[in-house]
Amino acid sequence: MTRAASDEAGFKRLVELETEYRTQRAADQLRAIASFPRLFDEFPFPVIINAAVLKLADYFRNSNNIQRHAILQVFKSSQHHLDKVLNVEETTKRISPMMQSNDPLARAITLRLLGCMSTIIYDRIDVYHNIIHSLDSSEAMEASAAVYAADRICAQSQKFCAIISGKLAFMVRDEKTPLPLRRRLIRIFGHMFEDITLARLARKTCLDILDLNQDGEYTVAILKTLTRLASHSLVDVTQQIDLLVLKAQSHESSGIRRVSMMCLGLLADNGIKFEQEHVKVLFKITHEAKDEGETRKAMSVLNKIFTRTSMLSSILLDNDRTATVNELLRAGLQVLSLSQSSLGKQECFEFFAAVLPFLVENRDVLPQDLRFPEAVTVVTTTMEQFLVETWSSQQGNQTTLQERRAQSGAVLSQLVVLALTCDEDKRVTDLIARLVEWLRLFENQADILAKALLKVARLRPTLFQGLQEPILAYLEHRLNNTNTKPFVQVFKVIIEAASVYRLTASPTAFNPEQLEVSLSTLLEQFGDFDIRERYTKNHWELYQLARHALQSGWPAVAVAALRNLEKPVKSVPCVLWLSSLQIMSTVERSLQSGQQQCALGEARPEVNATATDLYPQMRQYAQVVDHLHEMEAYQVDRSFHLQICIMRREYLQACQHAITSLHFTSSSILTRQRLQAGPAGLDALRPLTVATDEVLLIQCANNFSQLAHRYTLLKAKLSTSLSNPANITMSGSPLESLYNMDQQTDMAIGVLQTMCLALAYAIQSAATLLASSATYSQSQSMQSKVEIFDIDSLLIPLLSQAEDLTSRSDGARSSESIFNDSWRRALGYLNEQLHGEDSDSLQRSISTVQEFVSQCISYPVPFPHEFFLSRDILHCS
Repeated sequence: MTRAASDEAGFKRLVELETEYRTQRAADQLRAIASFPRLFDEFPFPVIINAAVLKLADYFRNSNNIQRHAILQVFKSSQHHLDKVLNVEETTKRISPMMQSNDPLARAITLRLLGCMSTIIYDRIDVYHNIIHSLDSSEAMEASAAVYAADRICAQSQKFCAIISGKLAFMVRDEKTPLPLRRRLIRIFGHMFEDITLARLARKTCLDILDLNQDGEYTVAILKTLTRLASHSLVDVTQQIDLLVLKAQSHESSGIRRVSMMCLGLLADNGIKFEQEHVKVLFKITHEAKDEGETRKAMSVLNKIFTRTSMLSSILLDNDRTATVNELLRAGLQVLSLSQSSLGKQECFEFFAAVLPFLVENRDVLPQDLRFPEAVTVVTTTMEQFLVETWSSQQGNQTTLQERRAQSGAVLSQLVVLALTCDEDKRVTDLIARLVEWLRLFENQADILAKALLKVARLRPTLFQGLQEPILAYLEHRLNNTNTKPFVQVFKVIIEAASVYRLTASPTAFNPEQLEVSLSTLLEQFGDFDIRERYTKNHWELYQLARHALQSGWPAVAVAALRNLEKPVKSVPCVLWLSSLQIMSTVERSLQSGQQQCALGEARPEVNATATDLYPQMRQYAQVVDHLHEMEAYQVDRSFHLQICIMRREYLQACQHAITSLHFTSSSILTRQRLQAGPAGLDALRPLTVATDEVLLIQCANNFSQLAHRYTLLKAKLSTSLSNPANITMSGSPLESLYNMDQQTDMAIGVLQTMCLALAYAIQSAATLLASSATYSQSQSMQSKVEIFDIDSLLIPLLSQAEDLTSRSDGARSSESIFNDSWRRALGYLNEQLHGEDSDSLQRSISTVQEFVSQCISYPVPFPHEFFLSRDILHCS
């Protein structure tokens, strides 16, 4: 619908509502008024909203109080549309006359309506006058409405704050002002933070009246207002913290003490600096608190101080930091030992999860006699006991059990962080064994336990060998269980863990084929593979695992999971889709197994790159493309899938072209060596040979560069598409968040793009080396002019040598950083090996590039998560 057509439809609907209102029947009039919010939502155009608001203003002036109240509700529910009102002055003129009415209820409704319109009338002097005049009204409802309007407009206008500040200061001090009204007036001072003079005046007024009344709600309103002023204006922040700490420590009312600690937490949320003395007092409160609730409040404030302010960093600059840190640990452990409730213990766990990792990270500047590893042992042991007790308890209703589940998930995450903090492999290995044991004992917690295992695997990939055996044993234990969810989740863990470990382990330390055989055997048993070579159960789970294996770069596992999986499926699109996945998995498995496993950039003897034949794989990808085109005939969107498969086929084609060109170049070098020793009459052939070699190599590098650019465009297009989650339907298990899907998709496309860039860089380097070789410098004046693009700028993150990779640990790094490091090492190895001083070194350089291309062909490629999503839902159950 065009904009003109929308406006016309909106005006038509407005006329219908006006006609309904003019029936003079009260019910019809109220129904018409109540329909205006829907009109605003359906036609959110300024011309429609402006006309409708003017109509409502007319109705407001000429109707009774019941209808005025209904119009007030319309403005309350449609405030987000008011910024589209064009004629604010005319609207105000039609509403304001009601302030002269003799009916106090009409005046009260009008004031509340003006308050609802605060975003558009905050600068009108006549509105200011009406509000200030009504504050002195003897009618309680009118005075209350004036306070409401003043509060709303002060939130929008510092000008009005300055005008009304004196009036407010007088009213809150006046004993004749009712106490409930005074509490509401005090809150208005909280808006006066943009002007430092107003802020100081508001603070002084609140402090002056703080002790004039012992009413608890009155004191609470003042403390909250003072805190709001301090957090926004930063006026007298230290004095405000001192006041709140004093109230939290010594006030006789437990409610005031808790509110004071809540206000301290609000200041910490805004990153306001606290002193160490404040921290000591808060720890003292935790020890001396009369009930568990106050202890939790105090620990919550401490957690915010240590996580959202610079308190920990300031401790490092303290001359007496040893005593300070020891005191922190001692106080925290003491509170933990005294905590009886699960919520209290959880607050203590959060405290240690913030403090202990920071101490480990900065242990170089801390004295050696700090014993925080012992604190880690105590805290982790307590966490383990807490988790076992929580999961073992079945008492309570469904809501209580859900709360405990949420608490246990947070504590388990903190336990993993603390176990990884101390850099002790034994502690992490023990944690892995304990997590697997808990998987056996607490099946209902399988999802959070699987996530914990995955986190350990990602942050400590070097411990994968210790993770592999207990998880495989657990999977064997779960083979025949009717609850398949834990099996699927833990199977995904070992696949992802192996993916990260494969990037860091040397070929002698890790044998992917052996793991693939173990996992394939498990899948056959899990699906009950029969004599007809078909799976008889768990078909959907097998599809999920196959999909996840392809996302993680394990096509051999996907082949095992997809074997004849399309046989029991009756839907033609599903059969085509499963067949496509089977073909893709088979192709990728053949590419990985067809080359000798070796880390990127390492010398690989006995490589016969010239014998590589990728044409069968290209034909199979062409078959996948045909299947996807056929699926689109069934109204199934497969545009992204087609792009990935077409570009993957073109990548193999570019690799085949590169291998052939490098082989020709290598042969050409040998031929030129013979020409150098041959008769002088053959000199005319040398320039032509050199130029031909360069053209071939530059064309190959350009092919990879263009593919990398297309991946960039694909990622940009995909980011725009994924920004609207409503457009996405997932054909798998919705366990992962949309954020994780985006992250995996970006990573997978980044891998494909990096491979193309690295190959372009390697082949371009070989071409440049060939052109600048001193052996053939005499022929360069006759070379064909070929544009050599600069690929270095696109690989700056990988070519950077700012970090000493050999000294870095593989622990506590993301899979993306590990991937980048492996490719950085590969490119560094290439730069070291490429030389062209003479024919022999040039020949070795070409061979190195050939090896690198061969390694890239066999590199385990992850497929994007988006590849398994569809705009049209596709069930394969």
